[in-house]
Amino acid sequence: MKPDEGNFDRYSFPDSRPLHVIFHGDDFGLTSGVNKGILQAFRKGVLTSVSIMACGAAVDEAIEIAHGHPDMDTGVHLVLSDEIPLRTPTPFPFARFPRRRRLISTLLSRKLTLQHIETQWKHQVEMLLDAGIPLSHMDSHQHIHLYPGILPIAVRIAIEYGIPFIRSSFTEPVISAGAGYRRMVDYLLIKSWSTVCTLQTGIHSWACIPTTGFLHAGGKLNFNTLSATMDAVRRKRIPAIELMLHPGTENPQTCTRYHHWNYFWENDLNLITDPRTAPMLAQKNIIPASFSRIHEM
Repeated sequence: MKPDEGNFDRYSFPDSRPLHVIFHGDDFGLTSGVNKGILQAFRKGVLTSVSIMACGAAVDEAIEIAHGHPDMDTGVHLVLSDEIPLRTPTPFPFARFPRRRRLISTLLSRKLTLQHIETQWKHQVEMLLDAGIPLSHMDSHQHIHLYPGILPIAVRIAIEYGIPFIRSSFTEPVISAGAGYRRMVDYLLIKSWSTVCTLQTGIHSWACIPTTGFLHAGGKLNFNTLSATMDAVRRKRIPAIELMLHPGTENPQTCTRYHHWNYFWENDLNLITDPRTAPMLAQKNIIPASFSRIHEM
């Protein structure tokens, strides 16, 4: 679809309508432990949507799970850091993607070019489409698609492959002390540059559903903060919002390979399968939604 066909006004609901919340699981396909947690969160909890890492070590398993659950809303989680690139006709300049904090320097030194990125990301999208995975939305590992100069690539790919939504707007209506100073600085940076970049690319004319959960990513969101966040979102009269989560089970592969992330995958899994969560949402007139369902409205 063309960008101007996805104006968010199309998805605005009267104030009397329920609040639609997309309970989203990032990193599907990262490890078997993450896949197991996402499957549990979908079957037993309020998880409605996932984004798949085509470069993840357990992506084949994730694709199999997605095929077995066709009502699971699926998107692409573009990767440009930490993992192993997919093979492309033009060889990628690194055997493994650079760490996120080295990415800018590799671009400035021309060791990595924008053409490398676009070719690699197209192959990631095509790999999932060829596997029969429908893509209703796009985001990226560590939000790299929102970096200055890189967002236009993501927009071109979304247009070319008909992906209706791109994660591009962040809001944190509730800020708690548990988020931490460093996370707060990262949030202010990503919110600032994503706002500027989206204005420059015209992505603001797309159907744009804001995302929350950045400050408490990696299992740092608890039940009380979730409840307060839902109340705050309703006061802001936002008709629909994505809640970014990272459910998983902490198997040895996940904990050993990704211990430096300081993530608590099982905390997010326990939160969205908590027997109190669904009744709390119903009491607040909140409906678990998905990108696909909103796009069809």
